[in-house]
Amino acid sequence: MIKIATLGPQGTFSDKAVQKYLAKNTNLQAQIVYVQTITNVFEELTAKNCDFGVVPAENSTKTQGLVGETQIGLKKFAVSIVDELVLPVKLSFFSKVEPLQVKKIFVREEAQNQCLKFLSAYSSAEISFTDSNMASFEKLNECEFFDIAAVVPSHLFEANEKKYKFCVRDITDNSDNHTRFLVLKKSDEAKS
Repeated sequence: MIKIATLGPQGTFSDKAVQKYLAKNTNLQAQIVYVQTITNVFEELTAKNCDFGVVPAENSTKTQGLVGETQIGLKKFAVSIVDELVLPVKLSFFSKVEPLQVKKIFVREEAQNQCLKFLSAYSSAEISFTDSNMASFEKLNECEFFDIAAVVPSHLFEANEKKYKFCVRDITDNSDNHTRFLVLKKSDEAKS
């Protein structure tokens, strides 16, 4: 069984990209290793803890474009690109309170940049950045305060919309928003 490292926790867009890769390669038996950062994916590969890694490389929106942490990893670590996948990226908004009462929003920085129009209505709310969209969802659920909200993957909407006071589906500025993911493996070539 192979190991595939990707940005966790389970349910991230990176996780969805791994699922798409496995559906495309049905002969692979894989264990998914969830890590906290994109850099950790590269580290897992070069340490030979994992056979493959899946990372976001580029978003179709003009405001987002290339994923900086992935670009740095491609230059710094000895890895090869073995495949690429494109996934639609849709984000939603969950809040424990009515819109005017929101004081803090949990969001991944890249997600914030993809939802600028919607989030402009919350200019007085504190933005608290997280490592992943699923981490934003977890923070929303773990936080004891009620005047909070989060930007989360839209695939969570149907299962969770009744749990929150206020929800808006698909708040992404560009309805045709996609992210290109790279499937990586350790390369024999050393980086200098």
